[in-house]
Amino acid sequence: MKRPELLPTTFFGSLFKLTEECGEVLQVIGKIQRHGIVAIDPSTPTIIYDNGKDLMDELNDLSLAINSVKEYYLTVDKTPQSGQPIW
Repeated sequence: MKRPELLPTTFFGSLFKLTEECGEVLQVIGKIQRHGIVAIDPSTPTIIYDNGKDLMDELNDLSLAINSVKEYYLTVDKTPQSGQPIW
């Protein structure tokens, strides 16, 4: 989520974004478990991947997505409508 202005504009949109960001955090964690917090490309030893920085970036994105869900939850109309889900 490099551009915060692209945050979702609905409650369901914020849930979708949260799901996406959770998946991206899991991907980076898996990469760290396989290759380490810092990894070197064996074909080009001068290229170093800072997986820890990637994790921090994804955690920041996740934090924005969590805050978006919280904000929408506080503002969404929770009154049940006939035959409609409350969200």
